[in-house]
Parts: sequence; structure tokens; C-alpha cells
Amino acid sequence: MPKWHDDIQKWLFSGFDLWGPSWDFTWDAEHNKHNPYVIAQLGYGDEADSIPVLIPQEKVGKLTDFFQENWGGGEVEVTGLLGHRSQFVKAHQDVELVGGLLDYCLWIDQDNKQHGVAALNYQTEVYSGYLWKCMTPKAWYDPNKTLSLNQVYFIWEHTNFRDEDAIKYNLDSLGHKEEYISKMYGDLVLLQKSSQLVSGDPVWNTSEFYNVFVQKKKTIF
Repeated sequence: MPKWHDDIQKWLFSGFDLWGPSWDFTWDAEHNKHNPYVIAQLGYGDEADSIPVLIPQEKVGKLTDFFQENWGGGEVEVTGLLGHRSQFVKAHQDVELVGGLLDYCLWIDQDNKQHGVAALNYQTEVYSGYLWKCMTPKAWYDPNKTLSLNQVYFIWEHTNFRDEDAIKYNLDSLGHKEEYISKMYGDLVLLQKSSQLVSGDPVWNTSEFYNVFVQKKKTIF
């Protein structure tokens, strides 16, 4: 592990990671049009007990409408192929990062008529998970250089994605935490974030974020 700048930075990363967050970008179809698939989550109770679902771009529109009608998601039945992400990467190199650090996912094949998502006629009260931002002090940021883990801060709040008031409350708390760190180091740059629920335009794309998080090294030969 890196040498942290302070104990707050150390806690924000280790506490976040120990409590099993989902590293997936929950639903960002607008910014992922170049990918053949968009990632959704299928889980129960908490996003730590979830599995990524690869949704073909051709199906994204209908599912987006469903999400807009059902705050924070909804009860569904998913039919697809369960496998290791490496199986799907062989056929679709563009989804190399699917699932974040999770090894297994559900793949919906658009050519298989049995694959799909069906809405169920009941509601859930709790689906908990994280709202988060990955940020760095502006003084540390150089767009031409790669940052290390000890040069970023993970600011997070645990929330109930099925409760609009809970999300508003936790987004407000997220803002106060960001303000606290900015008092220590000055203005902050938003590198990446968990979803569209969190405000701001990140300067990193998903690939750049994952490369830093998993400390991916460049191939020499």
C-alpha cells in the first residue's frame, strides 16, 4: 500500500474498500455510446451483494425509461449467460473493464431471444450502496502525468438508492466532506464519480480511472 499523505486519506480509501463498494459506474449510457455494452447491477439488499450485467446498446433505451420511472432501479428478473469476464473479453475487447474488479458477470446476448430483463410487480424498500467521488487537490493535478493512489481522495457516503430523500441527505453530506478536504489542500479536481446522481464532470474517463486504481503497468514488450 502507498504511503498516505494523512490519516483521513488512508481511512477514506481503506474504509471504503473494506466495506465492499461496487466499483462499477452504475448507469452512464450517455457517456458510453462507443462501447458495445453498458453495465447495470443486479443485486439484493446491498450493492456488495451484486453482479454486473452487460446490457447491449440496442436495449439501453428501454431500460433507461424503466430506471426513470423507478427511482433507484426496480425489481426485475434477468435472463442471460453467467460467466467469467475473460470469456466475454475474448469476443469483445471493448468490455475489458466490465465489472470493475469483479470476476463474474451476466451477459445478455442481443441475438438470443431468451435473454432479457422482465419487470416484477412488487417494490423493494432498500438497496444500499455508495455515492462517491475520486478527487485530487488542484495543486497535485497535471493532465500529462499519472496520479498514484496516495495522490487522490475517495469521498463517499453510504445511501439507500430506493429512497430519494436519503440520497439528497447523503449528497449533502458528500459535499461537506469535499469542503473539509478542500480546506486542507485547496480547490479539488473531480477525477471520477460513481453515477449521474453525483454532480460534476470528471476529467478522467473510466479507463484512466481503472488504470490508476489497479495500478496497471505499461507493457514494455
